[in-house]
Amino acid sequence: MPSQPQHHDRQQHELITQIAALGPCLPGSITTRQMRCGRAGCACKAQPPKLHGPYTYWTRKEQGRTIARLLSAAQIERYQPQIDNARRLRQLVTALESLAVTAAENAEQWGRK
Repeated sequence: MPSQPQHHDRQQHELITQIAALGPCLPGSITTRQMRCGRAGCACKAQPPKLHGPYTYWTRKEQGRTIARLLSAAQIERYQPQIDNARRLRQLVTALESLAVTAAENAEQWGRK
């Protein structure tokens, strides 16, 4: 069985390899929603309402503000893999950070009595 530092090195190398293979990463998410409009006599105000849509948006934060862009079907197909890549990137970075914390705790014997 490999030693603990070798195991951590191998895991770190694997995570970095996965990060390098991701491709373009686009922050945010894609959501679909239906809405009411502002016209008083519209069917979207009836009971039960017949809402407008569905509308699909790419939403992200930029300088603390929420930015939303309406997407076409072609844009959804084009950008969804990039948004998935960004989500996977965050997961891999979290795993890499966790691995580094574990390595530091083991090296310094923190938490052991």
